[in-house]
Amino acid sequence: MSANAIISAVNHRRIRRARAWLEGRAAAEEVLIVGATLDAANELARGVAREKGAAFGWHRLTLSQLAAAMAAPVLAMRGLVPLSRIGTEAIVARLVHRLNEEGRLGRYHAVAAAPGFPRALAGAITELRLARSQPDAIAGLVPDLMPLIGTYEAELKEACLTDWPGVLALATEAASATDTHLHHLIGLPILLLDVPISSEAELVFVRALAAAATEVVATVPAADAPTLSRLRDRLSVQIENLDEAPSDNDGAAASADALTNLQHHLFKEQARPIEAKPDEAVEVFSTPGEGRECIEIARRVLSLARRGIPFDRIAVLLRSPEGYGAYLEEAFIRAGIPVHYARGAVRPDPAGRAFYALLKCAAEGLSAQRFAEYLSLGQVPDAAPGGTPPEPAPSGDRWLAPDSELVPQFTTEGVSEQAGPVKTAAARIDEVPVRDGQLRAPRRWERLLVEAAVIGGRDRWRRRIEGLANELRLRLSELAEEDETQAATLSRTLDDLAAFARILLIITPQPAARFFFCS
Repeated sequence: MSANAIISAVNHRRIRRARAWLEGRAAAEEVLIVGATLDAANELARGVAREKGAAFGWHRLTLSQLAAAMAAPVLAMRGLVPLSRIGTEAIVARLVHRLNEEGRLGRYHAVAAAPGFPRALAGAITELRLARSQPDAIAGLVPDLMPLIGTYEAELKEACLTDWPGVLALATEAASATDTHLHHLIGLPILLLDVPISSEAELVFVRALAAAATEVVATVPAADAPTLSRLRDRLSVQIENLDEAPSDNDGAAASADALTNLQHHLFKEQARPIEAKPDEAVEVFSTPGEGRECIEIARRVLSLARRGIPFDRIAVLLRSPEGYGAYLEEAFIRAGIPVHYARGAVRPDPAGRAFYALLKCAAEGLSAQRFAEYLSLGQVPDAAPGGTPPEPAPSGDRWLAPDSELVPQFTTEGVSEQAGPVKTAAARIDEVPVRDGQLRAPRRWERLLVEAAVIGGRDRWRRRIEGLANELRLRLSELAEEDETQAATLSRTLDDLAAFARILLIITPQPAARFFFCS
């Protein structure tokens, strides 16, 4: 087995070497790509496959996903169920409560009622198990903790559960197996893409994988000292530092510009950075709050766009997406910046929800409940005055860029070269949300559904709605000129019912579902 570790403080240098290693593999050769995140492994594989044209058998996983996949057969054979972090905290909280009542917490009795104690204790137990600490060493340092660890492990055994350290141990056992029942991922060439090895249990698992692999290549950020020391001292890998011998393409890196200083000294508190001239590559700003910060980010994105940089070449990396996501989305909407979220939509898209409700409505035989759900989302399209569906948009407006996962190269074949979008009825759907003083969804549609007592099936819808319309016309004729206010209300209700029927015509344009109104 040959094992090499490539380190650099500059990300694109490490990625370039990883790409070169993948490009050197055969098209149908199986390779195991382990990334720090699944997105990182996928992006690297897509980029190489785009150049090669095709690649087969490239398995892309994170270290935790790989461990879970290898441990799965052993878990099933032994009847064990993996435990989540929240589950671990729940078990520890129950144990703390029980041991506190029994008087077995020792010095931890004083803090047992604190709300954060079970979580802190669960974290400490997990870290000790990940470090593979020996019981004697723990007993010598914190003797009061040993009963808690022993009780916790006994609880896991009794309930047929295992936590993350246990999953890693089972995965290591599977990777070290010598029988014929080997996992299909064992023995493949491995690429570790900036994977942090933060514990002894993870190192033992990686070492078992590397021992069975034909070749191992690891890229490591220069600032990740713990991973580097573990790979060098425990796995005896050959270290290649790309920063010590920059390539010709990186000649600019030799000069002390702001970006180079940031890349090489951001996480090195001891080293003194080389003085560099200020430039536009790095800009540091501070704002009072997440909202203002996201507004400043949007301004800088617009500034880059004015210089000719396309929006799809600009990225915003968030350390805390849950805290910044909503603010950033609002700032981009206000600035008119098209954005794609790598982690999916920040909020559910009502158009997608409406389409799903419409499909369920058709699948359930024109269900009134599903149709009501569809109308409630306010995504009803405009219709012509006669109730016919809107004209379809030109082919150029209907074309969407393919996803890079399916089609690697962006193409514009078949797209019309018009100067601007054609303003058709369909193109105006989002521009004209109000018709005749009301939204596209008909007024009082909930009341109309109840009064018509519609149920599934087009014929029943037609009969019930026509029956309600006839009843309204009869009441309108009886009123005549006696009560103009109520007559006007009934006339407006008839108009609403006609709009409701036209909406149904757009959704299900069938001859049996035609409605005729004379108000």
